[in-house]
This record gives sequence, structure tokens and C-alpha cells, in this order.
Amino acid sequence: MTAKNSADYCRANSGAKMVDTASVVTYEFLLRMQEIGVKTIARYYDYENETLPNKRLRDKEVVLLRELGFRLLVIFQHNNNKSSTFENWKTRGPEDAARCLELSGIFGQPENSAIYFGVDGDFFGNIPGYPATHLSEEIFGYFDEILNTFSRLNAKYKVGVYGGGACINALKKRSLVDFRWLSHSHGFVGSKNAFLAGEYEIEQYLPGQCGGRSIDFNNFRSESSVVGDFSL
Repeated sequence: MTAKNSADYCRANSGAKMVDTASVVTYEFLLRMQEIGVKTIARYYDYENETLPNKRLRDKEVVLLRELGFRLLVIFQHNNNKSSTFENWKTRGPEDAARCLELSGIFGQPENSAIYFGVDGDFFGNIPGYPATHLSEEIFGYFDEILNTFSRLNAKYKVGVYGGGACINALKKRSLVDFRWLSHSHGFVGSKNAFLAGEYEIEQYLPGQCGGRSIDFNNFRSESSVVGDFSL
């Protein structure tokens, strides 16, 4: 079972509910997303030294999203595709959480909406002979530090995770996250099983071109799924 291809959904009323993009959204891009039927735009929180140029959400995007009636979902990513991020969980967890709270204040993110954090690598679980670095306990520690920081600073946000099936569901079972965003990388540990069992809130499709850029379309597990996105 492989993820769906985003390019197949670049058409009017295609059924895609959300799009995530690492580029600043424009008025023209958002009009194209309206034609497709997308209701939610996922954009990134990051540090000033972004891992990709223009990856982080900008003020001007918030204005456009509000004007055109889109909902926003935010995810923090700063080298979350590298094992060193989670090996350094005691520092990165609190720092990343604090940075998200700084940005949530700047952009006026409402209470009880969600901030997702990426685990964008096959770092979880254990496959004999598989040459990946598995950091299950470190990932638990990272999310525990995020929750501790939110609590210490009285931040009333839900926490989501983006990643492979085994990872997102282990975090959910430990009550470390509220929402699960299943990566399009269905080769990650547990991802195929999670997809077949419907153990996620958001399903990401394989990358494709649409609206003049590389994007990932996404869908929700059901029409009634709550994913932590919010109106501006």
C-alpha cells in the first residue's frame, strides 16, 4: 500500500481537504487551492535560520488566509528529519516548544488549536538488520519536554505529531500527542498498518506539482475528524 499521488488531485473538487507547502503562499496560489476544494493550509513554524528559504509562516500570509477564509494548521520543523534533533531532546524539546509559543503569540493562534511537531525520519521502532537509527525513548523524551514547557508557560495548545505509523501511534498511546499526521513515507515502521487501520487524523499524499510549486495534498480520516486547525 503506497500513498496517493498529490499530482492526481490537482483538479477542481478533487477531494483533497488540506495542502502543506514549504513556500510562502500567494493570492494566486490560494485561488487555485479554492478551485480544488482545499479548506486548510498547513504552514511551518521554524527558527529565524530556516532550514529552507521562506519556510516559516509570514505575516502577509495570515492576512491572505483570513481574507480568503482558509483555515490554518501549523507544524514545527527544524532539522526534524535528522536524528541529532532527538538525540539532543533535553535541549531541543524545550527550545522548540518555546519558539512555537513565541510564534503563536505573534500570529494570534487561538487556544485549544494544535501545534504539530515533525518526526520526519524512520527513527522509531526496531527492524532487525535495518540500517536506521532508532530513537524511540529519545522521541518520547522530546514530546514530554514539549508538554512540560507548554504546561510551565500555561500554554493551552494541543500537540500533534507528523511521522511514521509506529511513531505517531506510540506517542498517542502514551498521551503525549492529541493528533496524528501520517507521513506519505509508507515505508516507515508501522505506516502501512496505521493507514489500513485508520490510526491517524491526517493522511499525507506523495509530493506533486500544483499551483506552480511542489506541494503535498492531504486528507482527513473522516469528514468529522478534528485536526487542530483554526480560523484566523
